[in-house]
Amino acid sequence: NRIAYVILSSAAAYAHFYSALLIIGHWLSLRFLRPEAAPKALGRDLRWIALLISPIILFIGTTGAGPLRWIQRPGIKDLWELAIHLAGNGGATLLLLYLLACGASIVPALRRIRLPALPREQWRYWFLLVWLLFPLLLILAVSLARPLFLARYFILSLPALVILAAAGLSRIPNRALLALAVLPFIALSLRGTLSYYADDFDIQRDDWRGASTYLLSQAQPTDGLVFFVAMGRMPYEYYYWLRSQPVGYPAVIYPYHGPRMLFLDFVEKPDYRALEQNVGGYQRIWFVISHANTGVHEDKPLSALSNLIATRCGGFEEKDFEGIKLRLYSCGHPVPSARLAPADNPWEN
Repeated sequence: NRIAYVILSSAAAYAHFYSALLIIGHWLSLRFLRPEAAPKALGRDLRWIALLISPIILFIGTTGAGPLRWIQRPGIKDLWELAIHLAGNGGATLLLLYLLACGASIVPALRRIRLPALPREQWRYWFLLVWLLFPLLLILAVSLARPLFLARYFILSLPALVILAAAGLSRIPNRALLALAVLPFIALSLRGTLSYYADDFDIQRDDWRGASTYLLSQAQPTDGLVFFVAMGRMPYEYYYWLRSQPVGYPAVIYPYHGPRMLFLDFVEKPDYRALEQNVGGYQRIWFVISHANTGVHEDKPLSALSNLIATRCGGFEEKDFEGIKLRLYSCGHPVPSARLAPADNPWEN
């Protein structure tokens, strides 16, 4: 079991970085357990996990939160949607049923608690509560300074919620009453499951096909291309290379590390000084905006990039697609010929 725990915990962190918060939560929950009841070798197991996921820690330390800069600061609506989704997407009724079931398990178990040294029988409920709440509360606190909150990232807390609810339902002594209590959970959960297959539940599908097709049909050899979100280059390049005869333009200015895409093209932060120099060398600049607030409350990074391009090029024309805006700036400058050669196909390998 210990070997399986180390392997699966480490693999979970590689599947999604937020899973590391769950490992930290497990460690924190042990602060409430009587020392004699704690597994003796658990400290060694946690050190093995830390060693195995150290490349992730180094990666996050070097790249920062740049890849998630498109996430907006959470509000009350986001917390409500998270609660609805965790409870099975069956609406407020199913969420209320889960709250009642969790309450039925927690309230009796936490009577006469003596923190911080709990017997194992009581500690296991604290373990589930920490599992459920710690990742959420930590990310909410961090999001006050740097938004990192997205509902679907907290699926890792779902097992704790279900186990707590099941523990509450198991307190019903009569089997007939227990069956009646479970039926609304099943019915409302099935309704929520069906809705997942009918609609996306917390994201919109950006029209990269339409935006890329339009951009490439209107592009000229003297055009440059800037993406607000670096990861936007990936779907654009996909549709670029679907064309029967890729022409080698517009030239990608940002993100750009050579003709082949690298992981840096998805996590890089813009170098405004280099961008200012490169933007000035093209007659027209395409600015691709995705995952951003525009208008009165425009994102600061978006305003900075827009102003940088505008100081070199002036005004722009804008065309909207689902989730994407294309801005075309006219600059009137000569284009450097070195960047006009057709790039290698980044998808061929």
